[in-house]
Amino acid sequence: MSLGLAVLGGAARQYTAIKKEDRDWMKKYYTKTDEWLNGEGLASLQRNKKDSGAYKQMATRMIQSGLATPGSIMHILNHGKLDGLASVYSIVGKRDDITPEAFNNSINYAIAEDASDSNLNFNSAIDKFFGLYRGDPTNPVVDKENSTMASLFGIKSPFKREDRYDVDTLLNQPFTGSGQYTGRDIKRIASTDPTLTASFAESQTEDAFTFNQNLFPIDYSVNQQMTNDSTLRSNLLNSIRYVHTNVGALKQEDQSPEAIKEYTTWTTQMKNGIANRDHGLMYSAEKLRGQYMNKYPVEGLSFTNSYAKLVTDEIGNPGFITNNRNAGDLIQIYKEQRALFDAKLLEQYNIAKDTDPNMPAFNQIGVFNNEKQRSERYKNRDMKYPYAFINGKLERYTK
Repeated sequence: MSLGLAVLGGAARQYTAIKKEDRDWMKKYYTKTDEWLNGEGLASLQRNKKDSGAYKQMATRMIQSGLATPGSIMHILNHGKLDGLASVYSIVGKRDDITPEAFNNSINYAIAEDASDSNLNFNSAIDKFFGLYRGDPTNPVVDKENSTMASLFGIKSPFKREDRYDVDTLLNQPFTGSGQYTGRDIKRIASTDPTLTASFAESQTEDAFTFNQNLFPIDYSVNQQMTNDSTLRSNLLNSIRYVHTNVGALKQEDQSPEAIKEYTTWTTQMKNGIANRDHGLMYSAEKLRGQYMNKYPVEGLSFTNSYAKLVTDEIGNPGFITNNRNAGDLIQIYKEQRALFDAKLLEQYNIAKDTDPNMPAFNQIGVFNNEKQRSERYKNRDMKYPYAFINGKLERYTK
């Protein structure tokens, strides 16, 4: 009888010792986990929130500037990830001379491919790179580290753990000071390493990300702007002089008195403009010359505004005119001529669109002075769309 009691007494002491050992370990592990969450865990959460916010701000500013859309931001994130977004913003974020057309052309913009993403919240997409999302609270995950650590301590206790030291409960509920995140979310966030790799390969593939800032207006130096402005004005003046000399050779005696009066008006204005190197006056005279030639056509002689050259100069060298602080008067003339030029392109586009419902948006079609310029633009990569405006005419290409 005494032997049996001794055995039972030994078992009871062993039971108590194991239970105490289990409780002591769980208390230490719970305390260690709680301290980590309150310290390094919350610090990691705030750091990732701050970094994510910086990328969100980049995207938001590009959208607010009118360059990007939610769809194009999602395209950059899908193909270039965070590094792609930062690379684009580092260029466009500090310039105010980039048009939406140039922006879209600078990336391998797949509007059809990413159309389904256009309404997605890019803020959530950015958060995911930093692990900033909620786990499924209805399906808590068993803390594997808990079980592993217990086995290292040699604890295989059959006893129910005390709720106050249950690490699984600690990790699966919203953690104080984190807002919406559970302890387990915080552990994931702290271990998340955002993928910052983007492909800038020369050859464009379906999944590669290409950012070609060479398509933006050239950011000329102050000295180069002065040189460009001087060259541009000199070339325009020579062109105007040539036109004035040749058109002035028309036989005025073959015209009516009214025609002679109108002829005298524009030629006098042109002469004064040339003498004073006043491009505003010369441009006004050029428009009068156009009206005159439309009203009194001469066989074999058509009208081309000498200042239309500004458009081809800018197309061939983006920024040559529009990014020149010295060319304020010429920039205004360029804008007026470019509007007339684009209107003619749009007429062709609308006609072609009637026969091809799959045509891209008008501003997605490249505009070039010649075939060589188009070929250089798409060197080592395919055109996204089989259309281009070449020398003012819409051309269709076979992919």
